[in-house]
Amino acid sequence: MSASSSSIPASTVRGLRWSMITTVAIAGLQFVYSGIMSRLLTPTDFGLMGMAMVIISFGSYFAHMGLEQALIQRSDLQPVHIRATSTVAIALGILVTGLMWGLAPLATLLFKEPGVVNVLRGMSLTFVLNSLGATSQSLLRRRMAFDLLARIELGAFLVGYGVVGLGMAWAGWGIWSLVGATLSNLLVKAVAAWLCVRHSLRPPLRWAHYQPLVNFGGAVSVVSLLEYAGSNLDRLSIGRLLGTYTLGLYNRTFFLVQLPLYHFTDSISRVMLPSYSSLQHDIPKLRPLYLTTLSLSAWVLLPMAAGMSVAAEPLVRVVLGPQWGAAVPLLGPLALMVGAHLLTIYSGSLCESLGRLRFKVWLQLGFIAGLSAGLWLAAPYGLRAMVLTVLLAEIVRHLTYQLAIHRYLHIPAAGLWGAYWPALCTALVLASVLGTAQAALAWLQVGALLQLLILMALGAVALLGQLAAPWNRTIRTSLYHELEAHLKEGTLRNRLLALLGPAPAVLQPS
Repeated sequence: MSASSSSIPASTVRGLRWSMITTVAIAGLQFVYSGIMSRLLTPTDFGLMGMAMVIISFGSYFAHMGLEQALIQRSDLQPVHIRATSTVAIALGILVTGLMWGLAPLATLLFKEPGVVNVLRGMSLTFVLNSLGATSQSLLRRRMAFDLLARIELGAFLVGYGVVGLGMAWAGWGIWSLVGATLSNLLVKAVAAWLCVRHSLRPPLRWAHYQPLVNFGGAVSVVSLLEYAGSNLDRLSIGRLLGTYTLGLYNRTFFLVQLPLYHFTDSISRVMLPSYSSLQHDIPKLRPLYLTTLSLSAWVLLPMAAGMSVAAEPLVRVVLGPQWGAAVPLLGPLALMVGAHLLTIYSGSLCESLGRLRFKVWLQLGFIAGLSAGLWLAAPYGLRAMVLTVLLAEIVRHLTYQLAIHRYLHIPAAGLWGAYWPALCTALVLASVLGTAQAALAWLQVGALLQLLILMALGAVALLGQLAAPWNRTIRTSLYHELEAHLKEGTLRNRLLALLGPAPAVLQPS
């Protein structure tokens, strides 16, 4: 089998490899960072930061305006286009920072919390810092230079969060240690990216050089703005209806489940956007690429979400600390919600690469309307009811995306179901195994840390062991196919293929 027969292009595989390396490294560091910060700061500190981030995220859609996507997708990129992108990015960064600083007092109308004003003003500097390196980072992604991006992101995290953030928290700076960590991280990334990809900052004088960027970026921004509203509606509603403490509890629990799941998906999705775009006019090749990434990602995400749900109590006690016990009943539905949301990212990227922005707009409007009504009705029943409402809305949105992709890519319903079936069966078996083990460990009064370590080891063994199960035949086929297509001849290739067993019949040479 040749590499050309693979459903995943070789350039995509290289990008995924480096992107995953970055993901694993930063996820591990964030796991440690989150545990330490949760002990040095209070839920109120995280609640204030959560409120500020709702508004900062809103402003980021105006500051970015789809410029990264425009730069990546443009086929005839010239130096003048790079200069135009950089000019617009920096101008928008300065403008949004100024607006955010001046309008910060209005945040009290949303949250009824005066302390959010100064935090919001400090975080407004993120727009300027991010704009300084945005163009260089986009060019690195366009060139699939994920090895350089890996070094930049890892170094920035160590300096920003590991040195500045933890140092300020240890010194007693409270909420400002979270602000300092974020700003330092962005500054290091901006400087390092520009040193790797230096480009002229001289602005072009002709509008023709800006118009394509503004047109495409503006359309993407409308969609992104609606997606922002939908993804932050839960925080806004919880903060306003249930208070700062409850929002801090929600944010910490959400971060705990998002940490491993989001970074896994993000490492894939940022590579898939240019890959999908390059095949937007070749549906026969785009179809298997989408199904392969969806099925393999679901096979990892859904079992991970199920495992975290079962191990909620030891996970919360070890990572966040015993004072966060109220987060335990929230972790299960939040893990499932995050899993459904992250799988939807692939669908959104695919629709964007196909130019189906109008569908995304209408879908997001419906999602916002339905979620708003659901959260308002669920609020009197407490935080858990609101979390379950968000979970239901995410599942409905994801299924709606799949119905659209069924038409766009001409994928049979059985083909789409086949992408989920192995993951769902694997998740159910994994949850049963870990649930039984967790109950036994709790009955034996095993400590939380040892419980978590045992469950993690058992979960990894159970997940890999299920590759031999009948319901995972398509997963084995896909993995064998990609390994056969991309790995070079040699010991490593033979060992990996040996783990999967004999080639499935459909792949055996005639």
